[in-house]
Amino acid sequence: MTQTSDNQNQAARENGKTMQSASRLIAILSLCWLMILGSVALIFLIPRQPVAMGDATDALLLSKPFPLDGELASSFTVVGTTLVRIEDEGLALLDASGREQSFIGFPYRESRVITMKEGLIVTPVRGSGFMVVTPDLSTYEIDAPETVHGADYRDGQLLTFGPSSQNRIVVALYEIAAETNRRTLSFPSAQWPVRVAFVPDGQFFDVVLLDLSNGTLSTRLQRYDYACNQVMDLLYDEEDLFPGIGHLADRESILYNDRAIMLTDTDSGEVRVTAMPGSIEHVDLMGGRYAMLSEKEGKSQFSIVLPSVTRGDHILFEPELSDQIICFALARSGSLALAASDGELLVYDMNTGALIVRMSIESDVRRILALDDRSFVVISADDAIIAIVR
Repeated sequence: MTQTSDNQNQAARENGKTMQSASRLIAILSLCWLMILGSVALIFLIPRQPVAMGDATDALLLSKPFPLDGELASSFTVVGTTLVRIEDEGLALLDASGREQSFIGFPYRESRVITMKEGLIVTPVRGSGFMVVTPDLSTYEIDAPETVHGADYRDGQLLTFGPSSQNRIVVALYEIAAETNRRTLSFPSAQWPVRVAFVPDGQFFDVVLLDLSNGTLSTRLQRYDYACNQVMDLLYDEEDLFPGIGHLADRESILYNDRAIMLTDTDSGEVRVTAMPGSIEHVDLMGGRYAMLSEKEGKSQFSIVLPSVTRGDHILFEPELSDQIICFALARSGSLALAASDGELLVYDMNTGALIVRMSIESDVRRILALDDRSFVVISADDAIIAIVR
């Protein structure tokens, strides 16, 4: 009986030790999980700061390359946040690895595609009417009487311009969800619309006009509300046409051509003009920021317009390594620019013009497209990658 009792006590002691060990193990594992979850929470709570030079590996994340299957870099664009390949018969919608997920067919035998900052328009090569593809990839086919030469889209509103059946160039404002023509603007015989654009942060749109009413070639800028009531009419003294238009974040507008850029304060009427550094290769306007790539005598020049509070006396600012840039794109928010030189990817802060990230790459980059505020498609001769600025 004594031996049996001793054995039972020994077993109880061992069971107790086992239970104590298990309890300690559970406590340690729980503490580890709490530390992991706390670290993850801290990552999301820490505010994003500008990345210091030299941290390129952590600041710029590159995906594995995916093939272009023989397609040209110019065949690709972005609708909303989706990479799209433009084909003869429609749009191939691609995922982040370049695989086709779906297809939007064109309703016309021969089609012409007009890209916008948001969405795109497909028109017949001959004839009128159009199909619009909105940022959420919805499609609307509208039997309009006008031929579309240019357009802009914003929040369900579509703005177009082009010749009507009476051979007059008109501006039309559509409410896409209703697929109806809301309003149409026509102009005097000495004025021709050459560009239309919605004004950010307001229920207005701008029309750039070629004006010959005074016997000289001039640029006229008119602003309308959504009821097509005119709220602004500016005729510029410069005897030249500035057909390009963009809106900066601080209530300024940019008008430009291939020779000069005109910065205008639409509230005060103040105008500043500066010559272009060369012939324009590419212009990007996103989130109230403007950047361009020009070329002169075989040399490239990357230039940006800084915010008014940091701009100084010069309209155009040339950031570091600006003479080595091959191509670029602005993030959708306008806060960053991703650019490519020969053998490098570079990230610029668009608020200061500072070069904040440099990363060496082996690809011969041909084109860059912005997917959102931090993600870009970097297209080379034979393949492409997704680059994410972290």
